[in-house]
Amino acid sequence: MSMNETICEVDGELITSNHIKADHFLDQQPDLPQVHFTLETFKRSALNEGPAESAFLERNETFQEKLLSAWRSQGFSGVLSEFSNSTESDQVPCGIKKWCTYLLLLSRWVSSMQVNVFPHLKLSDQELAAEFSPNNDWKESCVRLLSWHPHANKFALALIDDTIRIYYNDK
Repeated sequence: MSMNETICEVDGELITSNHIKADHFLDQQPDLPQVHFTLETFKRSALNEGPAESAFLERNETFQEKLLSAWRSQGFSGVLSEFSNSTESDQVPCGIKKWCTYLLLLSRWVSSMQVNVFPHLKLSDQELAAEFSPNNDWKESCVRLLSWHPHANKFALALIDDTIRIYYNDK
């Protein structure tokens, strides 16, 4: 074991290889799996940065298909948005288009008020995970989460590259 390598955590204190309690801990747990990795092994691909829709080619849909797709992906506000952004070829009456535009504006205004009541809704997925994760340095840490098996001598690591690795000692 190298100098000053973290081997465990006890009551919120990290125990390193040169800590007083290290030998006692290692004597009690001789069959613990060994894990070694570096941050360089977790280079994220630039391909994962965009939304999933960007991977698909655009196709010509009928207005009804657009409405159904908007309903499935965005719900009522998506349908209102489709009506509001409709073109002449969609043959939407002008009155319906205006009403949908006003309803969409009203729903966006109500949603903006909701953010004032529930401020956590302002956070992105990454910020939300960092805020409520038990890991102190969630954004920069190689290990996002560690979970021990309750009955066996193995554990799972959720890593920065969105993979999960299971480690066990096969002795």
